[in-house]
Amino acid sequence: MSLFNDYVSAVYTTLNAVSGLTGIISEKLTNDGTWPKIWLEDGGADDWSDKDDDGLEAIINLHIGSRYDGTKEVRSLMDKCHNALHNANLVLANSQSVLCQFLRHDIVTDSDGQTRHGIMKFRLLISEV
Repeated sequence: MSLFNDYVSAVYTTLNAVSGLTGIISEKLTNDGTWPKIWLEDGGADDWSDKDDDGLEAIINLHIGSRYDGTKEVRSLMDKCHNALHNANLVLANSQSVLCQFLRHDIVTDSDGQTRHGIMKFRLLISEV
């Protein structure tokens, strides 16, 4: 099964094409000083294959960081991410996404007292073509 890189890449590509998100998406948190930023985290996957089909149920966590005084910027970015991914037909290189579904979100203030941190969780049900 060659699905593992496909779904992370598909989420990255989808989000990076959205106006207002382009250029702030990465696969890791960087300390380059520019805010806001969004980084992707692979939340794990479970196999649902049977004798005829290969597939995964995968979780992607989005982390949205902002230094805006309040949660307005985080909520706006979360809205864009939700609109781009919820029930989206993601394009995967070697497989087909059959469902991308929003599960939950949280917003917290990081320990620095300044950074607002939004966390979004999406479930992807993926079958190999």
